[in-house]
Amino acid sequence: GADPIVTDADALITRDPTPFILKLLPEAQILVTSDHLMSTDDPVAETLEEPMRASNSAWNIGYFYLHHSALPAIAHWKAMCEENPTLWDQNLFKDIFKIGKLRFTESQGVSAAMRSKRLFLGYNGTVSIGILPIATFCGGHTYFVQRMPQRRGVSPYSVHTTFQYSGAVGKTHRLREAMLWLDEPSYYDP
Repeated sequence: GADPIVTDADALITRDPTPFILKLLPEAQILVTSDHLMSTDDPVAETLEEPMRASNSAWNIGYFYLHHSALPAIAHWKAMCEENPTLWDQNLFKDIFKIGKLRFTESQGVSAAMRSKRLFLGYNGTVSIGILPIATFCGGHTYFVQRMPQRRGVSPYSVHTTFQYSGAVGKTHRLREAMLWLDEPSYYDP
């Protein structure tokens, strides 16, 4: 019955996402970040991204919420990863949820409650999915390059050091530039 937030080691949680997630329950089963580079329309990033538009971009599994009721789909994903070790797990994640096509409308079984929260259905219409707002659940490009949360005056829930060269050294440097890396005060004020 646990409902974890799953992150990569290079994804920082910069504030508690619980209040944001709770307002999407009980309908939300999977909430995933995206490598989408343009927010769909909410300037304060307090709603999910617009489903039909944001679902077309790469989903980033470096930060996602998983409700325990979605475990059959996650087990299928795990099996696909094991059967296809040379394929990227992130692409397989989205491929699994696209089985039976993504569904966005009432006629496709998406309830009014789900649509009002910007959720859609995947995995043969059995799992509700939402794309987290990219201005507050940031990838590297939206946080470090576009400075989307800073320009909007919002505080991010997470920062994932994607779109970054030079591996761990480059990621650490990016975090230091943004003062998100715990370092001695002398590092920042030489």
